[in-house]
Amino acid sequence: MTTGTITPFDSSGNNVTSLTVAHSNNGDYLVVGLTRRAGSRTQPTITYGGAAMQNIGYLTPSNDIQMEYSLWGLINPVSGTNNLVISATLGGMIGGCVSLVGAEQAHPAVGARATGFGSDTTPTVTLNSVAIGDIIIDAGGFRNNSVPSGRGANQDLNWSTSTSSNGMSGWSSRKTGVSGTTTMTWTLSATQFWGLTAAYFKPAATGPTPVVDVSWASMETPIGASTPYVDVSWVALGIPKPTALPGIEIAWVGFEAPVDAPQEPVGTLQEQVGTVPI
Repeated sequence: MTTGTITPFDSSGNNVTSLTVAHSNNGDYLVVGLTRRAGSRTQPTITYGGAAMQNIGYLTPSNDIQMEYSLWGLINPVSGTNNLVISATLGGMIGGCVSLVGAEQAHPAVGARATGFGSDTTPTVTLNSVAIGDIIIDAGGFRNNSVPSGRGANQDLNWSTSTSSNGMSGWSSRKTGVSGTTTMTWTLSATQFWGLTAAYFKPAATGPTPVVDVSWASMETPIGASTPYVDVSWVALGIPKPTALPGIEIAWVGFEAPVDAPQEPVGTLQEQVGTVPI
């Protein structure tokens, strides 16, 4: 799994009830991080290409009743340039879109998310059970028109923006997971009432490629009488069937091919719907 197109956005310091952003998606899972300052905190609605996005992390911290932080996900978003549309109560918005390529087609489980808030100079959240190859994305901010002075090791910046007119900042980063516990952290130049939400996203599962050895000895056909064939089903291989057809590798085994036999045996892959030549 890799990171695709990233599109930061903000409401240019204006208090708005809706925001439309053009994002060019080149992935199979879309993540949106959003930081808002609003007088009335109500969970927004977000669509991309007309499809509703799923909330996967929403934080309204008690340390600052005007701020809210959220992460959103969309499985199999439409490709190309489409509009992200955010509808919410009146307030300022800072955030961004992150396309993931080769992601699992499922939203992060509850245990794969974390939120936190505090009043200090080190915004931090910790996620457990992260696996190698996962991608962690966070989104945070505070009510001040400054930005963090630093972030944790191996955290690549997605966006970091502040606006003076409505006095807020929003920031996001990403990191490739290692096995175990992962911490997302930022460094502020002064104590702030901060909030931070994060989640990790898993790569799409890949099934094994079955290998089949075929010899004349395993066939009931006499050598040279005809070209040997083998029918292989996923059931016979004893492994779950993935969505794509398996690749079959076939070779002469343990002896020299007869002079009148083909250079390599020929195999066929049989599914329930029939036999597919390979």
